[in-house]
Amino acid sequence: MHISIPYSRKIRRLQQRLLSHFHVSENTFMVVLAVIVGLLAGLGNYVFRKTIDLVHFLVVEQGQHLLNIDPEHWSSERLLVFIFPAIGGLLVIPLWFFFGKDLKGGFAGFLVKVNLRGAKLPFRPVLTRGLGAAITLGTGGSAGQEGPIAVIGGTIGSQFGKLFKMGGDHIKVLVACGAAAGVAATFNAPLAGVFLPLKLSCSPPLSLPALLRL
Repeated sequence: MHISIPYSRKIRRLQQRLLSHFHVSENTFMVVLAVIVGLLAGLGNYVFRKTIDLVHFLVVEQGQHLLNIDPEHWSSERLLVFIFPAIGGLLVIPLWFFFGKDLKGGFAGFLVKVNLRGAKLPFRPVLTRGLGAAITLGTGGSAGQEGPIAVIGGTIGSQFGKLFKMGGDHIKVLVACGAAAGVAATFNAPLAGVFLPLKLSCSPPLSLPALLRL
């Protein structure tokens, strides 16, 4: 998501006026942003999970009905279930062809950008990589939800950091907040949601005020 320089400056000036007018400290402002990022990350990962369910319904459930596969009883038709992951692989090919750069690197690439490149993450991979992961998971492919969930939430946090022209450490806090919210909302594990980004996405370790925002 690209923000023009004049527009970004207007946002920055508006932020400074609001902080001055309402006598809001920087820490309080970061807490407010962390709450907003957390809510949007939870919403983004809800959409991600629903996309997985939709793909599973369209490919697997409808395919079972079409091929007369009964998952409750053994029959020779059950051998055809190997078709579904193959269909998922075919559906992902156009994404690799048109958006291969977005899909490369995986979660390791996400960690490199967070820890070594200032945590300034582009927004488009949320859509392309998220869709590719949803197709893979929905058709029974070999993948996990943790990586895409952390990427979606972390990227949302990064967008807010870039919008308000924050430094790398502050952006990392928002990235960690987004990743924590996504993991917590998906697995109903708020404590695990906090410690996962602390372990994987933040180097050097976050300070106590940053931990409190999480």
